[in-house]
Amino acid sequence: MKAKGLIFDLNGTIINDFESHCYACQHLAKDYFNKEISINEIKSNIIGKTNELIVKSFADKPLNQDEINYYIDIKEKLYFEHVQQNNSLKLRDGVKLLFSYLQLKNIPYTIVATSNKDCVSKIINEFGLDQFINIDNVICDNNEFSNKKDMYDIAIKKFEIDSTKDIIVFEDSIPGIEAAIEAGCQRIVALYHKALHKYYKNYPQISIVTTSFIDLLYQFESKDIF
Repeated sequence: MKAKGLIFDLNGTIINDFESHCYACQHLAKDYFNKEISINEIKSNIIGKTNELIVKSFADKPLNQDEINYYIDIKEKLYFEHVQQNNSLKLRDGVKLLFSYLQLKNIPYTIVATSNKDCVSKIINEFGLDQFINIDNVICDNNEFSNKKDMYDIAIKKFEIDSTKDIIVFEDSIPGIEAAIEAGCQRIVALYHKALHKYYKNYPQISIVTTSFIDLLYQFESKDIF
């Protein structure tokens, strides 16, 4: 079945920013909630969730929306602090090549980002992705989504499709994969994490596991997906 629309997760999928997310999550949890969060826990249960869900998972008591927004802002500042100090953002291999291919084939796509609009704009500008991504078309987490499934619901509505079977989702995290499945998406490309490999078999919706968008291009061409 040919795909009629693609949805890309941003953080961890288009860009590899895991180190900076780990830094932000671990420091927020330890400095503000007195909690130690392991790398494996971040990989399997935190990355891919909305900022609101992440903050709530650290808190031992209910937080009001102002408190949630306060901690989200701190997390984003910690993230960029690490980015600037360590030059830790990396573009996935083959991203620009894949987007050029999609534009050439006139294949519609959109982006889902569990970061706010300012953060996403900085990332787009940092890597010269503005020729491929219009920030106004990105579904950003501006502290308005309680879960990522709602973000996928909005992304799906951007396409003129008869079924979610016509959509391919690109995700790197287990919570993100689960959110896409909950929204009805049935064709998922997982961007490989060594620590998550053992979980992929639990999701029959995952059709491809890869580390590079260059490899994906060869697979798409050979399987006549578009």
